[in-house]
Amino acid sequence: MYYADESIGVLTPGYAIQRMNHTFGTLFITLVSMISETWIQVVGLAAGVCTAISLLPQLIKIVREKRAEQLSLFYLFTLLVGLGLWIAYGCLRSDLPIVLTNIVSAALNISVIILSVKYRKPHS
Repeated sequence: MYYADESIGVLTPGYAIQRMNHTFGTLFITLVSMISETWIQVVGLAAGVCTAISLLPQLIKIVREKRAEQLSLFYLFTLLVGLGLWIAYGCLRSDLPIVLTNIVSAALNISVIILSVKYRKPHS
C-alpha cells in the first residue's frame, strides 16, 4: 500500500483507502461511545435473562411428560460447567447481572439434570 508523499503533495490510492479506514474507524468508535452505560447494562441484562430462562421450556416438558430419554446429559453437564465459569467471571468483574442470571440458569440446568436422571427409562 502506498502512502502520501506530503513533501511533494502526491496522494496515492493506498493513501485514500488508509484515510477512509481511519474515518470509518473513528466514526464507529464515536457511535459506540455515545451509547450510554445504562443501555449497555440493559442489553446485557436482557441477554442474561433470555439465557437464564432458555431451559425453562425443557424443564416444563420433562415435568409434564415425565420422560427425558432424548436429552443429552453430556450437553447439560457441559452447559453447567460453562455457567459455573460465567458465575466466576461475573464475580471477578463484580458484575451482579452476570452472576445472578447465570445462577438462575445453573439452578434450572441442575433441575433439568435431576429430572432427566429421575425420568430416564432403563434400556430394555
